[in-house]
Amino acid sequence: MKLWYISKEKKWIEGKEFMKRWKEGINAVTPLEQTRSQLVFSWITIVGILCGIIVSCFTLKNLWWLLIILIAALGNSIVATIGVYQKYNILLEHKKMMDEASKLVNQDFTKEILKEKEESI
Repeated sequence: MKLWYISKEKKWIEGKEFMKRWKEGINAVTPLEQTRSQLVFSWITIVGILCGIIVSCFTLKNLWWLLIILIAALGNSIVATIGVYQKYNILLEHKKMMDEASKLVNQDFTKEILKEKEESI
């Protein structure tokens, strides 16, 4: 039973194969990428809550209870977004440090190989 079309390979695959590939792709997401997407969607959520607050302000007589809930949700979402932003900055700094350390290790390793080649000549 062919259900899914894979465009790179230009072939149809079954649902089990699709789920297997999807799981492999999800497991390959780095924490930095996950945090970046959380940050983007947090802002979308905040904008949606703000729109809901504006709409409920126009119908305050009937939806006053919704306004209270949305204000609480806005506060909660802002605090969560700040936490995700801090996590993103920490992960970004960690990635920069790891990249820099990797370059230094590679430079040292290259120097050692060159010294060994010069000594053997």
